[in-house]
Amino acid sequence: MLNIAVFIALLLLLAQMHKTQWSLSKKVFAGLGLGVIFGLGLHAVYSSSPDILKDSIQWFNIVGNGYVKLLQMVVMPLVFISILGAVIKTA
Repeated sequence: MLNIAVFIALLLLLAQMHKTQWSLSKKVFAGLGLGVIFGLGLHAVYSSSPDILKDSIQWFNIVGNGYVKLLQMVVMPLVFISILGAVIKTA
């Protein structure tokens, strides 16, 4: 449960980052760096018991899979409309 609490705290920290005046690329690299450090920390702490790490990753994947599904919900209609617009324009 501690792993999930730390993960949620990192997500909240990243959510608060929109208030900073950093550029998007700096925010992305900060999130990437935090993710790498968090992953390395988990691996260092739980390398002897991979079952705990597997269970934690299943919980973390809820956020990751949800993000990917939300992107698909936005991108798929945009691609469809773009293709449909190109077909109508050439016809």
